[in-house]
Amino acid sequence: PRNHFAFSPAGPTVFVAGGIGITPVLSMVSAAIGAGSEWTLHYAGRSRSTMAFVDELVADHPDRVHVYAADEGRRLDVGAVTAGPAGQGFQAAPGHELPGGGSVRDSRRPSHQTPGYQAN
Repeated sequence: PRNHFAFSPAGPTVFVAGGIGITPVLSMVSAAIGAGSEWTLHYAGRSRSTMAFVDELVADHPDRVHVYAADEGRRLDVGAVTAGPAGQGFQAAPGHELPGGGSVRDSRRPSHQTPGYQAN
């Protein structure tokens, strides 16, 4: 199988995950931690009770993990969280897109990784 979620920690990284999309992002977060890289995670789901690993992530990294649970009235604004300085952006939420990239479902290119991404 092809590795559509390859990650090499280099500079600040914004991770965006939705629902079960957190699974591939967890190993990338671990790699960023191991490399001492700057990172943040924006994790969206319907409810904290259905969001895998949310309690552990928040407990271990309260200043880096941002949770958007729809049943709590919080919605993830991808444009806002990716509007910062240039860096790497990774997403893992099937059918959703990061600006400058494509859907994770688009297997023609590794759009979940956008090195040098700059917001419009």
